[in-house]
Amino acid sequence: MASSGTAPIDWDGLPEFTLERDPDEGDLSDAPDHVRAAAYANRLLGASFGAGDDGKFVYLADVAESYFDDVEAERDLEPVGEAYGSFKNDPDVIALKAFEQLPDAFAVDVERTREAARDDGGPSS
Repeated sequence: MASSGTAPIDWDGLPEFTLERDPDEGDLSDAPDHVRAAAYANRLLGASFGAGDDGKFVYLADVAESYFDDVEAERDLEPVGEAYGSFKNDPDVIALKAFEQLPDAFAVDVERTREAARDDGGPSS
């Protein structure tokens, strides 16, 4: 996993969430970060986050441009769909059920992720 910040982050240091609604339903433009993260994970990583599910998320510093070409070919995605189009335009957050789901092409914004975990009452390191 690539990271951007002072040091890598571990699973216990990630902010947690519980979804109150299905992330694949409704408008994402004003959705909370964790809802957008879950919708992006469902579309891009093949996750299955739904209402009532728990997970963790990371903020992203960067996504390698080659990732978009690969995922568009593999999943037959068009960059105009709401979840994928929004992510491709501003790839800032992604939800995970396991750290291993994080593609190598994603660089984690370690400081922002740690700050969110602290604000959420999670571990501070």
